[in-house]
Amino acid sequence: SHNKDQAREQTCPSCPTCPTCPSCTSPHIPNEVIPLQGGNSTFMTNEASNDASNPSLAEILSKVAINGEVLVAITDGALAGPSGMLKTWVECVRKAKVTNFLVVALDDRAAKFLKGQQVPYYRKEVRIPASQQNVGANHAISGMKFHILREFLTLGYSVLLSDVDVVTLQNPFPHLRRDSDVEAMSD
Repeated sequence: SHNKDQAREQTCPSCPTCPTCPSCTSPHIPNEVIPLQGGNSTFMTNEASNDASNPSLAEILSKVAINGEVLVAITDGALAGPSGMLKTWVECVRKAKVTNFLVVALDDRAAKFLKGQQVPYYRKEVRIPASQQNVGANHAISGMKFHILREFLTLGYSVLLSDVDVVTLQNPFPHLRRDSDVEAMSD
């Protein structure tokens, strides 16, 4: 069994493109381009795990994360606004006294809303793969979440992923087992 840092530094010689090594339970980050289903898109894998790979996200996380951990929601502007789910999510997280959170804003509308609410956010440009273009925006976003979170992991942060329709009643961090890189809350 490897710890998380060792797993990030090595790839399994018998399975360099798979997400987990068959001889242990540790995740591996492959160092190559993997074609997605349909063959029209690719998933770019990470070569480096340092701040230089994404300096803007590294800067935000250095200010927001506590003990290398962060609560993350991912959304577009469809859920932003004075009575939108994103506002409710932010209010609940703040009432629960969670300070190490941020939102990945997938468009300018979400980013503008978050800035106005003084919410830490990371503006991420995304391209919906051809295989996901007819499934609806919310499903397409769900399909990209873990690809987006990979940027956080390669910088060495642990992520608690939350949908914006999840109500947070208390700070979840004291209750985590911390036995994985990504933990998720779902409804």
